[in-house]
Amino acid sequence: DQDTQTLTARKKLQNAGIELVNPGTAPQTDLSPRESETVTMTNLRTLFMDPPRAGLTPAVREMASQQFDRILYMSCNPQTLQRDLVDGLLLTHKIVNVAAFDQFPYTPHLEVGVVLERR
Repeated sequence: DQDTQTLTARKKLQNAGIELVNPGTAPQTDLSPRESETVTMTNLRTLFMDPPRAGLTPAVREMASQQFDRILYMSCNPQTLQRDLVDGLLLTHKIVNVAAFDQFPYTPHLEVGVVLERR
């Protein structure tokens, strides 16, 4: 049943030390460049990012670096992931874990997940 699955997922995340914002009902916020300067998330410490192939804008990189202690970054483009790390995120955070996912066998596509924590 859906409620049991939600409670199980919530318990697993809490056991992993990940703070929750009411899973399934948390408001979605558009962090496009035009709004990134006005969005404040003072109560949140962990950010999950899955940007498009072009990667993060400078404004979003800055917001992520300044406002979040932990960042989970999923990337479908290793080149823009490298740029986003070197040009911003690694100035304030360190890499604590990396994983690669071959979701599309027999293609050159690779998903890369990086967990960063504030230095």
